[in-house]
Amino acid sequence: MWTNYIQCVKLDEIEKREWWSPQRVEAVKKWATPDRLRRLRYVQEEETGKRVIPHTAFHDMPMLSREHKLDSKEQEKFKISDGIHRINRARELGMDCILASVEEHVNVNKTDTKNIEVK
Repeated sequence: MWTNYIQCVKLDEIEKREWWSPQRVEAVKKWATPDRLRRLRYVQEEETGKRVIPHTAFHDMPMLSREHKLDSKEQEKFKISDGIHRINRARELGMDCILASVEEHVNVNKTDTKNIEVK
């Protein structure tokens, strides 16, 4: 089962990877501030008043993934699918977390029923 969400992920829960593009580093440093790395744009529809996240807003956020283990308190670190430079910039700025689009894979087996809370 795949679960997708938007979350401010703690930087120490994300794998460490090196910058790979000096030009990208400089570009990110020009706009990436703590405020901009922890916010999400949305638009409000005039007719319905609904708040909608435009597809372009996801371009601003890093994309992370990991396999969630139901039987363990210790989880593996998030893998970076996109956003190495933004994440490294957040570390450089001393931030504790960064807003990210997260995808977690949860594998549920019959033996895992003891780990699932039913309400």
